[in-house]
Amino acid sequence: GRPDAVPYRVSLTPGASPGPGREVEPNDSVDAAMPLGDSLQIRGSAASDDIDFFSFSIPDEKAGHLWRIFAVDASRIELSGRDGRLVRVDAEERRLRADSLALVPGEYSVEVRAESDYVLRVMDLGERPKGFEAEPNNSTTDGQRLAFGETAEGGFHVERDVDVYLFRQEAAGPVEITIVPADDGVTDAKLFHG
Repeated sequence: GRPDAVPYRVSLTPGASPGPGREVEPNDSVDAAMPLGDSLQIRGSAASDDIDFFSFSIPDEKAGHLWRIFAVDASRIELSGRDGRLVRVDAEERRLRADSLALVPGEYSVEVRAESDYVLRVMDLGERPKGFEAEPNNSTTDGQRLAFGETAEGGFHVERDVDVYLFRQEAAGPVEITIVPADDGVTDAKLFHG
């Protein structure tokens, strides 16, 4: 005969809609990225095997501004634009941020990895001051160009931050480079040719 079945019941009822500023699934790929909206912030929840994607736009009138991507209780954020990944930040504490980002007008996505509830915020820091560094500038492919006679100022935004400046010298001759390090912390400078 047939073994006795263990009875169970399944029911489906309408649930409450997420409130404003809350993550809505599915948003587990760039194509399904949830728009951040005008507030440019969201509260989300992720498990260890969940990745959440959000999108936002920078309008033409914000060209020349610096931006900050800020998260609390996320383990990683990655910012991508039309040309691919721009910045990746892994958490060292509860808060992590990608700072002083010189983002051109256009569409962007942020990938968030977390293992619990988190908060994500994109902040407009206003006009980029003349001569101030702009991230990403961590490699020779995205280093900030510096002309002779110019001075750049910047800051190290996360531990192990690297800032790369590029210049071109048309003919052989002496060059003087002055670096004023931060009062605290370690600064290491390297000069590359090529």
